[in-house]
Amino acid sequence: MKLSIGTTLWRTQADGDTRPKHILEDWHSEIEHLLWQARMADVGGFENLWLTEHHFSHHSSASAPSVILAAMASITRRIGLAYGIALLPMHHPVLLAEEMMWVDHLSKGRLVVGVGRGHTNIEFAAFGVTHETERDSFVEALTIITTALRGEPVEFQGKIWKTPFLYITPGPYQRPSPPLHMVTTSDWSMRQAVAFRAAPILGIDAPAVLKQQMETFRALCVEAGLPEETIEDLAGRAKCTRKISVSDSRAEAEEEVYRGMAEADEAWFRYSKAVGDRSFFDPWTPATADSFRDGWKSSTPGKDLAHVISGTPDDVVDALRALEEETGIRHVSTGVSNHGMRRSFAEKQMKLFIEEVIPRLS
Repeated sequence: MKLSIGTTLWRTQADGDTRPKHILEDWHSEIEHLLWQARMADVGGFENLWLTEHHFSHHSSASAPSVILAAMASITRRIGLAYGIALLPMHHPVLLAEEMMWVDHLSKGRLVVGVGRGHTNIEFAAFGVTHETERDSFVEALTIITTALRGEPVEFQGKIWKTPFLYITPGPYQRPSPPLHMVTTSDWSMRQAVAFRAAPILGIDAPAVLKQQMETFRALCVEAGLPEETIEDLAGRAKCTRKISVSDSRAEAEEEVYRGMAEADEAWFRYSKAVGDRSFFDPWTPATADSFRDGWKSSTPGKDLAHVISGTPDDVVDALRALEEETGIRHVSTGVSNHGMRRSFAEKQMKLFIEEVIPRLS
């Protein structure tokens, strides 16, 4: 199994940090921490770094993924650099394709393209996207981007996007094109992944559900007439997400998972607010594990905690091997520094991943 790091600009905590934080507080230490993660993941054996795009939140906000990935290309040497995911309706596809080409060249062919539609109302409203147009916008944008990433001329006239005949420069570094992945959390998106020959990005479901999703994906590939070698390539690159917390102490690992789930709950609660509700930006008080134990505030995905793996390095390795055996999925993304995690724990956890987890998964 290959382990990737999934990250964004999370707000971490100092030990004992309980004071409310405002969205306009200094972010520079968090940005330095994000770049530290990239350097450590690069030398530590992680397969890819998946940068999650989100906007406006003071819990997490990788709001300029191309800029961040270009910076990471300059400070890393071997790790794959992935849009994980690029929210296509939020970008002009020609401009995004140009940015992707630059990341591909600056990283000397380490670009991985992950795409999705997004889902939060405040992001849609800010970028002028409606739920009525999001699917058309996504399909048209991906048509333009994948054409450009193959180094072919682009000429497109759609409902949402229109472009005259043009070549995007520079052309792709990787030939025939950088690898493509797509979020597949619905029947519609899974069919689009098959149509665009994109490897599936599955979610945080229980292993039995992931196994069924992989069977569905393979069946749709067969239905579409894809060659067996193409099906095996796409299925072999499928990935899922697990929230992993590893420590020498099982109790500490569990405490950090609960703290993180409480922070994620608060983030989802705010994202569910009506557009224009200014309380979205109210100061936020760092969560504790007890916040999680007090109950859920929102419809946070993963309430069943089926995607959570916590414990010692032995526990984590055993759980990941069992996941691969049950689902056939060989690529897992996890956050080393996540919602509300203590900075000191994140640094200690990274060391355990590098020294005691990753070497035993190869």
